[in-house]
Amino acid sequence: MVAVDPGHVNDRSGILDHRILDITAALAKCSNAQVHAVHAFFTATIAAATVGGVPLVGASADALSPELKLRISQIRALGDEYAIASQNLQVEAAVAAEYLPRVSEDCRADVVVMGAISRGLGQAFIGSTAERVLEALPCDALVVKPTDFALDLPF
Repeated sequence: MVAVDPGHVNDRSGILDHRILDITAALAKCSNAQVHAVHAFFTATIAAATVGGVPLVGASADALSPELKLRISQIRALGDEYAIASQNLQVEAAVAAEYLPRVSEDCRADVVVMGAISRGLGQAFIGSTAERVLEALPCDALVVKPTDFALDLPF
């Protein structure tokens, strides 16, 4: 069982998602494993309501619905492109460090393939979200970086 976290919609044209899914497809084929595409996202609605780095509580389901539908359609399109069964696609407005480990455990994943985008000097090698997810995963992980990640390094 291979779980994958695509959905880096702010990534340069989805290149990282395709790298993640290409690697996942190769791993799944070699090990005759089933692929689950699992994506947690921090909504624009919640981000807009953030004060001093702390999200405000109480974003309504109606406010989240359009973004959730968009994310589901994006993940569904990626799933179709990589022949991932629709019942193996899971998208939720959630904290990645909580959602991905929980779903990985529920689907008994052997490995999670995920992307990492560094966004600053302190995270030159792996993003802070990826680090938090890695600490909580119940299984092994393979972290995939964008091919051009070195362009964003400050040195």
